Amino acid sequence: MTTRPTELRRPRTVRSESYPYPEIAGAAPERAIWAGVAKRSRTAQGVLAERALLTEMGVLSDPVARKMVAPPWAAFMWFMRHWPFPTKPGSVTRAGLAARVSWYDAQVQRAIETGVQQIAVIGAGYDSRAWRFASSGVQFYELDLGITQRDKRRRAPAGGPTFVEADLWTQSAAPALRDGGLDRSRAALFILEGLTMYLTEDVVRRQLGDLAESSASKSLIAVDFSPPPEVGTAQDRRRMRLRAPAAAKSSSCSSTVGERQRSSRPRVGW
Repeated sequence: MTTRPTELRRPRTVRSESYPYPEIAGAAPERAIWAGVAKRSRTAQGVLAERALLTEMGVLSDPVARKMVAPPWAAFMWFMRHWPFPTKPGSVTRAGLAARVSWYDAQVQRAIETGVQQIAVIGAGYDSRAWRFASSGVQFYELDLGITQRDKRRRAPAGGPTFVEADLWTQSAAPALRDGGLDRSRAALFILEGLTMYLTEDVVRRQLGDLAESSASKSLIAVDFSPPPEVGTAQDRRRMRLRAPAAAKSSSCSSTVGERQRSSRPRVGW
């Protein structure tokens, strides 16, 4: 039986005396999880929960992350804490995420130390750098879909970035950021963390080119790409195919942008 877009399905209720919801402010041991049409980004919440776990483990320092975790992902964190075996599921992926977050943190810290006063996180999800790296005179911008940003505002601490709503598939980030207050005459750091693999190569090239064309000459960009499919062992490539999200599987970006980037920099401006 199908459900009309305006309806909500019957809630799935979770009951357990030891379930983790009491540790969430205002939550009860029994909670209904509604399946609606418009939802926050599940991927972004998953990354957020992993950052919170890594902070609990002492690997990262992201105290803001835990405050934004939604109840279903708080449950995931609880199960990871109580996992009965020494090696937790997803440990290798979690280690890779820790390295990625640490690298981007270093880029933000370096940019601020060198005088960059505008930092724009594109496809921000539940990024917390606007709070963790808050500095006098430095303005953070976060660009993402409105549904995710509205959910984030409900969960995030006071203060933080200037939120800019845009759909990267149909809109250019550059004019959206400019309309949101970013000054194109001053240097900025643009962060695209864990984003390009969810877009096609054409969209990535267009976004990078537009950002370069509309930014000051000393602006910086920090971006990561999925590795080309021919790198690594056969087992590595098989794992990549199995783990890749549907958006990345159908995207030429994951196999070509990374290797072409060096020879085509003039075409995208970086």
